[in-house]
Amino acid sequence: IRLATSVEVTGSDVVIDFTGTDGPVRASINVPFCYTRSQANYAIKCLTIPNLPNNEGSMRPITVTAPEDCVLNAQPPWPTGGRHSVGHFVVPLLMGALAPALPDKVQADPAMMNVFSVQGRHRNGEEVSSLFFLAGGLGAMRGLDGRAVTPAPSNMAVVPTEVWENRTAITIEKREILADAGGAGQWRGGPGQKVVFRNDTGHLLEFALMGQRTEFPARGLAGGGEGSLRRFEVNGEVVDPKARIELAPGDRITMREAGGGGYGDSAQRDPHAARADRECGYVTE
Repeated sequence: IRLATSVEVTGSDVVIDFTGTDGPVRASINVPFCYTRSQANYAIKCLTIPNLPNNEGSMRPITVTAPEDCVLNAQPPWPTGGRHSVGHFVVPLLMGALAPALPDKVQADPAMMNVFSVQGRHRNGEEVSSLFFLAGGLGAMRGLDGRAVTPAPSNMAVVPTEVWENRTAITIEKREILADAGGAGQWRGGPGQKVVFRNDTGHLLEFALMGQRTEFPARGLAGGGEGSLRRFEVNGEVVDPKARIELAPGDRITMREAGGGGYGDSAQRDPHAARADRECGYVTE
């Protein structure tokens, strides 16, 4: 799916147009225009008045338009249930468009969040139907490394391991930072994480995966490197990141979360920061 945008600034007014974006698709990943507009407003706010509380006046100078036949302005009856799968790309799209004008303020691409649903039965016999959220690394900015395992542009909460295991009987065997996942740069992209789930319910489970950043990595800016891709494995075998899969009792599913993009030439990275990266396990060399 191709997303396109242009940004025109005249005085205090900003006009964002998504003409050139591909049309809607049959899958439930189309984006209603209200969602597109909110993502666009958020990007401009981050670049101009990030510390100001949200208010109507701050949005008045921003005009957002999109053709009615595009994936970012879905009209009935196009399905929009998984709108985040495309809508979350609006913010990095605008950051890239504005990078030539605001190189000191834009952020390299984030690795974005990962959400999946699971249905089945707890080992105590109760039915289980739940969502789980994970995050990859944050994109770097001029003067600031990307944070590890931080969602963007969403603000979802981390599901506590103890709560998840108690409610689902699915064990989280491991959570660890993925070394070398964040894009290289004068300021490094945030690394993702590796999380291993084990089916200890005694019953068959169905996982519905909705992975992003599995084909197109988080791009760096100003010469920064790309982050790693997101990957899903069942018992060591790579699986489709947008599939419905069944997990038998004792099976494991491993999720390797993507890394954020870097900013600037990695050859210019501060040696003390590079040493700290190695000590923290963010990089191996």
